[in-house]
Amino acid sequence: EPIDCINIAEQIILTGGRDGKVNILDKAFKLLMPIDMTNQLYHSISPGVRTLSLDRMGKKLLVGTAGSEIYELSIDPSRKKVGDNPNTIATCHCAPQDKE
Repeated sequence: EPIDCINIAEQIILTGGRDGKVNILDKAFKLLMPIDMTNQLYHSISPGVRTLSLDRMGKKLLVGTAGSEIYELSIDPSRKKVGDNPNTIATCHCAPQDKE
């Protein structure tokens, strides 16, 4: 699938796409760990990844989806671990356009 968003941090590269996959790569483009936003753990209505943002410590990842959800994930790429309890920051934060 095509990449829809990319975020380059100090030691890692994050990519996301319409297939709902987040890939965490090292600087040599080796896959460190995948995250599957289509997993029922996230309850996304449209899990395509639209945006990614990593905190300065490289431990918290914000993932924005095509379903207008924003999730905060605890990650540890060195141990290939994603926290079991994602924090839902926002759901359905968009509104349809009014037709006049």
